[in-house]
Amino acid sequence: MNAVYTDSPSWRRFQAKVRNESGELMLDTRGYRWIKDERYDAVTIAIAEGVSEDAVIRTYGGDPGSSNLATFDQSIGMVNGDDDFHLQTLTAGGLVVAIENNGWTGAVAEIARRATADGGRWLSVYWNGAIVNFTVIYAVNGTIEGWYNDRSCGQGKKPASTPEWDEGVSSQEGWSIAPSLALMEHLMGVKIMEEWFTTPQRTTRIPDVDSLLPQVVLGKNISGGDIIQSDPAAWTP
Repeated sequence: MNAVYTDSPSWRRFQAKVRNESGELMLDTRGYRWIKDERYDAVTIAIAEGVSEDAVIRTYGGDPGSSNLATFDQSIGMVNGDDDFHLQTLTAGGLVVAIENNGWTGAVAEIARRATADGGRWLSVYWNGAIVNFTVIYAVNGTIEGWYNDRSCGQGKKPASTPEWDEGVSSQEGWSIAPSLALMEHLMGVKIMEEWFTTPQRTTRIPDVDSLLPQVVLGKNISGGDIIQSDPAAWTP
């Protein structure tokens, strides 16, 4: 699934905001060079406006009352001595920031829809394996206004087709990742801080996102049983 866009009017306006009247890129990626560290090889970052931190945790399937403090490195599966997924949350500038270390719940369209269903905005960026998979979701009031996904690029390679904000960016800035963090800052008004990843944050155990989504029968296995999987429609606009 390579370079798919939702071409809504708001998404076009969304992309247009990254250039000035002269058509020049307005994003400054220099402050995000730290994201190239290999410890950030598989991350989802979401910023939510108009919703509470507890509400975001519940949308991810977590219990706000069970949160602990942990670092980004610990959140990969060491918080409760298990290998489950964990969500780190904080509030910055009145907006909720949700971070997953080797998790992708925030990169699922249905989660963005649910998080903003009662009003609000959502912007998430997900990457793994040096952008072997790269996803951006923008949602407003329960509707996906923009969705970009690219699995065409491998280690060190620029995607075959890049989003507007990534064009003309030097490879030294890290294809798509640093520009997308700069995009989050530009559109949501919150700078992504390296200290969020190096100091303990509120951390909550969450389930595999598949368990949060509608289930469908895709066929039969060799034993005649049903092959059940989360509805593919939940992952896309």
